[in-house]
Amino acid sequence: MFAAIDLLAGEGIRLAKVHPSVDLHDISDPALHPFYARVEEKGIALDYHTGPHGTRLAFAKPEKFDTLAWDHPRLKLVFEHLGGRTYCEEFTAILFNHRRRDIFGGLTSVLTTQANRIWYLGPERILEIIRCVGADKLIFGLDFPWNSPETNKREIEMIRALEISPEEKDKILGGNLSRLLNLKNG
Repeated sequence: MFAAIDLLAGEGIRLAKVHPSVDLHDISDPALHPFYARVEEKGIALDYHTGPHGTRLAFAKPEKFDTLAWDHPRLKLVFEHLGGRTYCEEFTAILFNHRRRDIFGGLTSVLTTQANRIWYLGPERILEIIRCVGADKLIFGLDFPWNSPETNKREIEMIRALEISPEEKDKILGGNLSRLLNLKNG
């Protein structure tokens, strides 16, 4: 397990997608604590799929992600899709409770019904989430290339049309990701 993490870090990988519903693993399994500790040590961010995905909802329970964030305070986390319609409120609460700068909500596939209706949150709900936790806590674009270029462009335009400042839009559309990954231009 450590060899894989060390290899990723050695190759300069800064972020890894984790999909508990596809991988069929429980993120709260105590056997994973050494893995999380090593990922923290190496500074690799974990982008978790959250929300329903055709498997047991037990893999997607927000409380498990909240516990993970409390148990591993240096772990860099992104909660992709913010749990969709099913768990959005809980993931918003997690973002609010963990005000540290390295926990984010991912906005890919939540602005259009063409991607996956169960993840759809829509612009109005995203605006409310921004009002609750701030634009500093949101990232758009990590879960590509699953959507078509047309869908991606449409979602970017929806973010650009939100009634928030240009600086907040810039944070969501790349600034926060640059900060998370410690990119020099971010």
